[in-house]
Amino acid sequence: MQLGSFGAAISDGLSRPEARKGIQTVEEFVRGLRRGSIGSVLCLAGLLVMALATIQVAFRDDRVVVAKLIPAGSMCATQDDMYDDRKALCQMGNTYAYAYLMRHDWIMCAPNMPGAKVLRGMQDKYGNFWYKSASRADVRQFYNTCVPTCADDRDTYHSSRRLCLVGN
Repeated sequence: MQLGSFGAAISDGLSRPEARKGIQTVEEFVRGLRRGSIGSVLCLAGLLVMALATIQVAFRDDRVVVAKLIPAGSMCATQDDMYDDRKALCQMGNTYAYAYLMRHDWIMCAPNMPGAKVLRGMQDKYGNFWYKSASRADVRQFYNTCVPTCADDRDTYHSSRRLCLVGN
């Protein structure tokens, strides 16, 4: 098809009665907007909402990596941790170790353990701590040192109940 015949086809299409009627409808819509017709304004607002929704869906950010976390199994230090198979890393799930690394004063852990250093070195911007599966033994040893502090030195922590037993 040559360019001249393409232009002729468009011109022929626009000269048809139904095309002229469509153009007249658009012109009437624009006139209604200029007059401030509520129907035309609402129609325009609806069209804008649909256009924005379409743009949002079409251009949403597909580059954001969403972790695919699965139960740890033997890949991580404990069953509380989760394994991210995309990153090949374990996400810390131990409440006490997390509280200690976030500098809460109600928990104590051994500070200079290799597992603690591994976790401190791999904190993401969301506050999650990560470690490689090869470090799971070090992280497990670190977890085992974490205990909550009780209100008084005479109180003792009962690990199976996860409570402090009052001394006096």
